[in-house]
Amino acid sequence: MVVIQIAFSTTLCGLLAQTKLISIDGAFERRRVKLFSLYVFAFVGAIYSSAMALRHSNVETVIVFRSSTPLAVSALEVAF
Repeated sequence: MVVIQIAFSTTLCGLLAQTKLISIDGAFERRRVKLFSLYVFAFVGAIYSSAMALRHSNVETVIVFRSSTPLAVSALEVAF
């Protein structure tokens, strides 16, 4: 399911770029790829963990934990 969502997003971005509705810089420089690789892995990890959380629990539990994330962040911010 996650693969379908990512493939659809990639295809849609490609189609929008071909119709000139958005601009995508097509130059893949090694430096840029290195800079964004951490973000890409974090994004894919977040999607994967969300899918696994939904697989092993119900939607309400996932919503409660996602909603409590700002509370945890604020507590950690005060602590650190």
